[in-house]
Amino acid sequence: MPQNAPSGLWPSAIYSLIKTAKMQGLDPRKYLSAVLERIADHPINKIDALLPWNIDPQD
Repeated sequence: MPQNAPSGLWPSAIYSLIKTAKMQGLDPRKYLSAVLERIADHPINKIDALLPWNIDPQD
């Protein structure tokens, strides 16, 4: 999220990720934990690999 984004966008984005993870049959906490562990070293041009339908939080 851009720093100057309206304050409601950040919570909405997190809520959307949580709901999408649930819809994919993932535990939202495990999913978000897996993303946060990987995102710092993840190439920006392959960020879609961290979306709920592309990730295995067990890896």
